[in-house]
Amino acid sequence: MTDVTLMKLTLAQPISSKAVPRGEVELVANEQHFARIVLDGICAADVSVDIMTADLKAMLVPDRLTRRARSIVQVLRSLAQKGVEVRLLHAGVPSAPALAELKHSLPRGLTIRRCPRLHAKAIVIDAQRIAISLEVGCSQRCDAISGPLLLQLQRGRYERCSVLEIPETVIDWAQEHRTARRRAKRAGDRGYHWAPLQRENHADEIHAVNTSTPERQGRTMDAPYWERTEFSPLPEYTCERHAIRVTGIWSEAQELVGYIVVYRCGDLALVSQILGHARHLENEIMYLLFAGALTRETLAGPGMVVYNRHDSGTDGLRFFKERLGFEEAPVSWMP
Repeated sequence: MTDVTLMKLTLAQPISSKAVPRGEVELVANEQHFARIVLDGICAADVSVDIMTADLKAMLVPDRLTRRARSIVQVLRSLAQKGVEVRLLHAGVPSAPALAELKHSLPRGLTIRRCPRLHAKAIVIDAQRIAISLEVGCSQRCDAISGPLLLQLQRGRYERCSVLEIPETVIDWAQEHRTARRRAKRAGDRGYHWAPLQRENHADEIHAVNTSTPERQGRTMDAPYWERTEFSPLPEYTCERHAIRVTGIWSEAQELVGYIVVYRCGDLALVSQILGHARHLENEIMYLLFAGALTRETLAGPGMVVYNRHDSGTDGLRFFKERLGFEEAPVSWMP
């Protein structure tokens, strides 16, 4: 197993169409996390620091010049006093040293809140760089998902992606994206409904979806989609943050007419496959299908949905993704 402890997704500011596309990949492992994330990131913030973490401890941060150490609470207090907006959300009860530090008055600009359900670990520096943990090392079974996914994302093809922040509830998403909400509702009014899909029980229907049209997004369907596949049941995942979830959409006649496969790995929810039956696409089924998949991801906690490269496919696909709320962003993958 690769010796990595953290995988992060960095979103930079949107770039103009005239800019040269580029991506950055950096391995941050073991003691390097302290230098790159804490010293070069948190301590060097100019505008804001947003932190989500399970445990709040008074970690010591040595000064590079004097070698004297302050606690991270003191560091955050100092940043706030300089005018940096600091927001910290944690799940557990702070450690005794951290509680002792927190008893002192907190300066304006330093906000600390507790949410016992929080499982995500993320740091946002100056509202530009987002470090999102795939929570590698959660368990051996979880690493069976995160390890191969890490290797896939490091191949350099995912430098500019379509990205959507997972909302607290799908209702929040629907309220913000009116077109997607209306189209999903119309699909529901036509008798379509979504539900978790056990692929092993629907091999023929999945094959029918895959072969319902010879082309998608202006390209001939790849050969594997023309072959009927027998699926094995997915394992019983003990961690909602590391799981493969398959969601299907059925017609009023109980015919499977579409499916989406999402790889959840910590804060990342990667859309691996999404296909609909060509005969039903005009009924706007894909909006309802995505709403169903997003509903399931909200139950696994906060994170980011990544839907391939933003420049992949046709203008129609980009229109679909943008109506769902996806935005183009340069992406740097850092394990």
